[in-house]
Amino acid sequence: MKKILIFTFSFIIINTISGYAFGETARRYMIITNSVFCKTAPSSDSTDMETDIGFGSVILGEKVIQNETDFDYIKLSGKKDCYVPLEMTIEVPLVSFSSEKGALSSENGKDLPIFFVPDDLMPINKMYSFGDNRVLAKKSILKDLYAMLSDAKKNGHKFYVANGFKDLQVRIKEYEEAIRLNPKQTLVPKPVHSSSATGLVIDLTDNVTGSNFEYELKNDKAWKWIYENSSRYGFRTSGKSYRFEYSGERSRRKPKTDKIFDEAINKRIEIPSLCTVHVLKNSTNKRASFIWVHHNEKSAGKTLKYALSKYGGHSIYIINGDKRNVYIPYNRRSYFIDPNRIYTPKGIEKYLDRHHRKLNKNGRRSIYKKAEKLKDTILSSIDWTEKKYLIALHSSRPGSDFSIEEFNAKNSYLTYTNPDHNPKNLFFTTSLQDYYFFKSRGYNVVYQRSIEDDGSLSIYAAKNNLPYINIEVVEGDDKFQQKMLDLAIECVNQHFKEKSL
Repeated sequence: MKKILIFTFSFIIINTISGYAFGETARRYMIITNSVFCKTAPSSDSTDMETDIGFGSVILGEKVIQNETDFDYIKLSGKKDCYVPLEMTIEVPLVSFSSEKGALSSENGKDLPIFFVPDDLMPINKMYSFGDNRVLAKKSILKDLYAMLSDAKKNGHKFYVANGFKDLQVRIKEYEEAIRLNPKQTLVPKPVHSSSATGLVIDLTDNVTGSNFEYELKNDKAWKWIYENSSRYGFRTSGKSYRFEYSGERSRRKPKTDKIFDEAINKRIEIPSLCTVHVLKNSTNKRASFIWVHHNEKSAGKTLKYALSKYGGHSIYIINGDKRNVYIPYNRRSYFIDPNRIYTPKGIEKYLDRHHRKLNKNGRRSIYKKAEKLKDTILSSIDWTEKKYLIALHSSRPGSDFSIEEFNAKNSYLTYTNPDHNPKNLFFTTSLQDYYFFKSRGYNVVYQRSIEDDGSLSIYAAKNNLPYINIEVVEGDDKFQQKMLDLAIECVNQHFKEKSL
């Protein structure tokens, strides 16, 4: 193995800018991007300050200010009104450390020097490379890699290698671009935590996916083949559904698959650069469909699996890289929008006014059209009529302000609160009859009795006289949500039973 020096130093420089001092609560961070900015306030809209820090500089922070869609910011110690994006740093121990000692780990858990370069890199055969990419990987993995891709082709599945080894400067550039478009992105790892430095990791793609790795791949027939057979060639998935790491250890055991989601997928609708909508059709449930729109709400996702397993039914969910919001690109930037605020024209306009008021007319029109496209895709995919309920599943962050108390003081809602239940766990209905059903069972419940158009699915339901129930719980309380879902199905059955009398 050999090491190269990309910068003018062979170890990390501890750049203690004047005014910094170690305190009991001080934390130390190293800058991991070539370009970094300091702000006068913890917001991207605040004023830039002059700074001489760059990759390898070490700063001291006294606290971190978290934001949902913007960067999180480190408040610098000893500096008045000076904030650095947390995403442009990694936290390092309050002891000296050196890149020569491999103190920083790649995402696969192996300690490597920051400037590590494998000593036996080889270009991958062009017949297996994606597009015009010149992809490098360690020579030791190529025989098994080619065998896997050749066998996949024999089974009717064409795969290509999109990425392999990347040196530090390439990783920094890709990461800087990714966080510029979306500070909360999870697709591109931090450059000093990337397994792309080992030469043992490859990213696979096909003609459908191309270079858009934000798509959820595991339910496609071809990708099922690669997941079930990659271990036979010494590869295993590594953090992402398209990323494979070579260990050389072979197994003939097929990996377990998610029988509920994987086998139930009926249709995958890809919306380029936005997200993927998965549609699951099951005729066994004639009275209710289900929807999960926020991909970061994992308890809601578990409840959807529970619903499909126990009740069947037509369902859809959005694959969005574990994010709440959908990010829409425009003019080399990315603008977020909530996929539960797009179901009325007024709702989209309100959202743009609130979150993107500085966006110019052309940009606003572009974001609006793409939000409408997502809305049309979702609504056209739902099996939802006057004779069939839609049950929406949500789970809020424990630290969020959302709870039934938010609705108690508003005249637009009728509420019932059970003091023995978590105020974040509640039913939200557009039917007074359903409200009284859940109230009689002693559950927190909110009835939307007038329409304040925020573009949500509940507003769309009320405007179009469609039966709708939303089940909200705090994240992590999926067992309670599943109990609530059982009660919602009981409510739905009673509704149609009474209608038939």
